[in-house]
Amino acid sequence: MVRFDLGSSPLVFFGVCWFNCVLLLILVVLEIYAIQKAFYAGDFKQVLSFEAESFSEGEARILAQVLKYRAQIALGEVAAVAAELSKGQDEVEFKAIKHYTEYLAGTGEGLTGILKLVQDGYQENHVVEYFGGIILISEGKLEEALELLSFHQGSLEVISLIVQIRLIQNKLDLAVKELKAAKEWAQDNVVYNLAEAWVDFRIGGTGKYEDGYYIYEEISSSSGVTLKSLVGQLVAQLQLNRLPEASDTLSQAMEIVNSTGQASAELFINAIATVILTDSGDWQDYEDKLKEIAPEHPYLVDIADKEKLFDEIAGQYGPSVSN
Repeated sequence: MVRFDLGSSPLVFFGVCWFNCVLLLILVVLEIYAIQKAFYAGDFKQVLSFEAESFSEGEARILAQVLKYRAQIALGEVAAVAAELSKGQDEVEFKAIKHYTEYLAGTGEGLTGILKLVQDGYQENHVVEYFGGIILISEGKLEEALELLSFHQGSLEVISLIVQIRLIQNKLDLAVKELKAAKEWAQDNVVYNLAEAWVDFRIGGTGKYEDGYYIYEEISSSSGVTLKSLVGQLVAQLQLNRLPEASDTLSQAMEIVNSTGQASAELFINAIATVILTDSGDWQDYEDKLKEIAPEHPYLVDIADKEKLFDEIAGQYGPSVSN
């Protein structure tokens, strides 16, 4: 009789390895859950309060430190992060962030450095994918970004970027498809929830606007009120034509801006809409604030293009002077 030794079976060995890899991934996700939730809620000061050394050595600690660097960048501390990373880091994740700070500062390798990491075989590292994708999107290279992000191994952050690209491309069906593919295993994750809110807002209709509103309200309830959660609620309230509530939300958001110095282009662009719709003040104040922090914002570029076109047309019909 032939004995079949399960212990030596390649299939069993592969199955055990796969199970261990999945288990390790789950443990890492669970360990960084709190700091990741704080980051995506927009509570960047809370993110910085976590000690990276308190996380298990290895991937969990690296990813926690990545989130801390990203929180610093979100708070405008790009130079501080660049200085820290200039000391030299072996981890590929930190190299990716270093190249991202170079891109933001207009120095060093920037995108070229990220692409070198991809060529060196790190295309499946989700931090490399994420920052490479962010830069490529900023450059308007959406198809190249999708090609890079296609290597992902189930990273929700990368999936959220793919959803953003599909929305930028006005390919709502493909954005919905990405979400559906991840729903079974990711629907309780804050990254997934935010991507779901973006899609809800794009689909539109009272029900979807309310669904998006409740996602941001839940973030406020569970993680504390942040500028990010308020801006999400403001967008929904404007779409639902709940103008008194939108004005109240805008006031709350501006209190955070005035007390912390934090600001966002998303806040100011929606503040302009709120003030115009409610006829409650000088919307140009918010436009000036937008110019300070995001001079290349599409709204401002569009306004400048229209003003230039108007001047050109007006010049054609200006008074003629004859001798």
